[in-house]
Amino acid sequence: MSKMRKARSIDLASVLGTCDKKRYPHKRAAEEAMQLQLRYAADRGEALRLSVYKCPKSYCGGWHLTSRAG
Repeated sequence: MSKMRKARSIDLASVLGTCDKKRYPHKRAAEEAMQLQLRYAADRGEALRLSVYKCPKSYCGGWHLTSRAG
């Protein structure tokens, strides 16, 4: 009989932040995610404009992506 793995709970605040946007823990992680999305859009022949910004909400403390050029 195999052992069942215990399900890990996901800390949604660490993924989404407390401002309900995808939260990256530091600027570099957000920039890497942005580059992946830009490459994916380019591969599909789409033009996509993204930028990275530090969340202005002190309780979030993360970095986000926006489609508004900044």
